[in-house]
Amino acid sequence: MPQDSVSGKPTYQDLAQEPVVNWPTDCARSFVRTRFSAGDRVYISPNFFWAKGAIGTISNPPPQVTSLSGIWDNGNLTHQEHSALGETTVYWVWFDEPQRDADGDGPYRGGCIWESALTLIQ
Repeated sequence: MPQDSVSGKPTYQDLAQEPVVNWPTDCARSFVRTRFSAGDRVYISPNFFWAKGAIGTISNPPPQVTSLSGIWDNGNLTHQEHSALGETTVYWVWFDEPQRDADGDGPYRGGCIWESALTLIQ
């Protein structure tokens, strides 16, 4: 790369001609072993704060969710949720039967469910 004759540093014109590296938006996302996989059938704990006792299927979140949250981790399968209760790993679950949330809103066909509230159905 040519350099400025006075400072010895690259000029702005030189830098402007350098190729731009476009990293994928999810290249910094983590890929760790997950407890569940897409397609797994799960039971939601009756002690969870919503969708109590529901049955559903683990899935990638719909585009309407990731357009707000961004790409999820582990191939768009898990997300770290931060709240007043702390940080937890969540999965998107499509429910067999639509569920109401803790405030009675809904019914919802799917939602974010804490990993700790999920049990794999064999």
